[in-house]
Amino acid sequence: MAYQLVMKTGPAPGKIYPLQNTEVAIGREAGSDVYVNDVEVSRKHAHLVSQFGEYLLEDLDSTNGTFVNGQRITGQRILKPGDTIFLGENISLSYEEVAFDPNATQVNLAEPAGGAEPEHYETGALQEAQYPSAPPPTYAGQVPASPVEPLVPEESRLWRTWLLAGCGCGFVLVCILVGSVYVFDYLNLYCAPPFRSAMELIGAVCP
Repeated sequence: MAYQLVMKTGPAPGKIYPLQNTEVAIGREAGSDVYVNDVEVSRKHAHLVSQFGEYLLEDLDSTNGTFVNGQRITGQRILKPGDTIFLGENISLSYEEVAFDPNATQVNLAEPAGGAEPEHYETGALQEAQYPSAPPPTYAGQVPASPVEPLVPEESRLWRTWLLAGCGCGFVLVCILVGSVYVFDYLNLYCAPPFRSAMELIGAVCP
């Protein structure tokens, strides 16, 4: 909630003093937040202190005194909207509450001409059109991502595995057979007792 002081009587009737600071100086001294150039006002006449959303008024040992609603204050006094502050006898300020922040910026949206309804946009589509997605950043030393291999069905993988296993087993058997023939021939095992009769049946001559 915002507050302000409005001068009712004095050198500048109607002047508005927005209360924007935690501490507000009131007096005839140049640079005061509420500057009142009048001989009845002391250089440092009074000040306001903001606490818990309210302002407390305190007189600073002024010559002509500070009054609230006709009563002279000697300590701190909590101000309420509508209170009238007197600095001496002839200077009066009204303490008022404002419904808006005077520092806020208002934006007036112009209505479409001809009573046409404003266009509606999908938020996601509008953002995508205005801000196209950028490619991911690359860094020095970054390894480029390898292409993704297509997925192979499980049945095809199993068939391929069995085919490779069969080829491997066949190759091993061929190697064993060739090796056996070589060993039999090298050691002349064809004429050994287990195989001698078989060799004679086929007409082979053993030494």
